[in-house]
Amino acid sequence: MTRSDEELIVAMAGGDREAFAEIYRRRRADVYRFAAHMTGDPAAAEDVTQDVFMAVIHEAGR
Repeated sequence: MTRSDEELIVAMAGGDREAFAEIYRRRRADVYRFAAHMTGDPAAAEDVTQDVFMAVIHEAGR
């Protein structure tokens, strides 16, 4: 069964590391494309993408 993004976020908040891995697999390319479009710099887009997912980890623990 495929869980929704919302279900994965709730699971992440409960400490489910696989839920984070699934969110990352699903959304990394979207985040990267947006960051690349906004920055025009592939290296900066990678940095932004990492920052976004670090923030996701941090906020899920709240």
